Amino acid sequence: MKKIILQIADMTCASCAVSNERALRETPGIAKVNVNFATKKALIEYDPAQIDEKKIRQVIEKNGYRIMEETMNNGHSHMANGNSEINKTRNAFIFSAIFALPLLLQMFVMLSLGIQFFAKDLIVWINLILATIVVLIFGWRFHRMAVLQAAKFQANMDTLISVGTLAAYIYSVWAMFAGRAGYFESAAIIITLILLGKYFEALSTGQAGEAMRALMELGVKNARVLKNGKEIEVSVDGVKVGDIIIVRPSEKIPLDGKIIDGSSSIDESMLTGESLPVEKNKGAKVFGATINLDGVLKIKVTQVGEGTVLAQIIKTVEEAQNSKAPIQKSADRVSGIFVPAVLLIAALTFLGWYFFGGNISIAIINAVPFWSSPVHAHSVWQRQQQLWLAAAAGQKTAYYLKPAIVLSGQKISQQ
Repeated sequence: MKKIILQIADMTCASCAVSNERALRETPGIAKVNVNFATKKALIEYDPAQIDEKKIRQVIEKNGYRIMEETMNNGHSHMANGNSEINKTRNAFIFSAIFALPLLLQMFVMLSLGIQFFAKDLIVWINLILATIVVLIFGWRFHRMAVLQAAKFQANMDTLISVGTLAAYIYSVWAMFAGRAGYFESAAIIITLILLGKYFEALSTGQAGEAMRALMELGVKNARVLKNGKEIEVSVDGVKVGDIIIVRPSEKIPLDGKIIDGSSSIDESMLTGESLPVEKNKGAKVFGATINLDGVLKIKVTQVGEGTVLAQIIKTVEEAQNSKAPIQKSADRVSGIFVPAVLLIAALTFLGWYFFGGNISIAIINAVPFWSSPVHAHSVWQRQQQLWLAAAAGQKTAYYLKPAIVLSGQKISQQ
């Protein structure tokens, strides 16, 4: 069996994690899978004889999600991905709020420009344009995911957001021409508030990943390789097992290896926690990301990439982060039925008010809260999960060993 960890983009709620887990579990050759919404990562154990990593990626992509590439040597790309998501969501919220604010103000102050256009006051057409921009452009991410889920006969929180806002928007367009009151502001404000929640989520996820990024940044980006008697500085990605590298005093050792010439004191505190340096002579093993203190060393590389001790530590921490506390597993099970239940209740509410009340406007008014309110409630739960993860990241030693125990409130002595 082989294990891999994949970073999954476009997951918006715990239902997305459940959907990915279901798709992967149903794939022949995959023995075990754990998709964690809080970290946006999937820990997959599979049989290389039956399936390869490329096919596993295709399963996730076919399910409507993207795979984000990461590098094990440093945390810069990982940090860039996180910052990019934060900036993208923040900008979407800001611009959405700018367009939604005039609609919100009209809930308190009835405006009229006195200019008629196709028998409607110009302010009505402005409201239509503003709502269209917010609902269809800034809300496109939710509609896209809702369509992808519907194509698989599934539903998630994006389905609720999309159905609720589109119902209010489409009804308002009809009401505009029918001479009735519309709800453009409701649709626009729901999208804007959800984007604000997504921004807070991206921030908290970034905080929770700081410990991982700190580990990744311990690695060295470049190494001096000895070739034909000359020192050539290359990326560590280009170093191969058996290459000879030169490490001068006060420099970090790029990769795991064996000293073939020289002696020095090595600071291995990042591995052992021991503050005193360790004397290393010819034939001794050294490890990447440790610090050469006072001598020039020639080192023959023995491990590169995922074979280094640092990479193994990072992998262990990632696996720990992907473990789930019992309460989180219970929440994921609830999420699997939460959205379909809300959709059913909303549909029954609409049909009941429409057939027994005979007023489609009243029916929509009573049904839309069932779509929008659970979205906010579920968002609160998601924010709480992110806060737990961020808090646990601060307790680094305990969190790395058994995060599920930490998050479930049990004693660390159970390790």
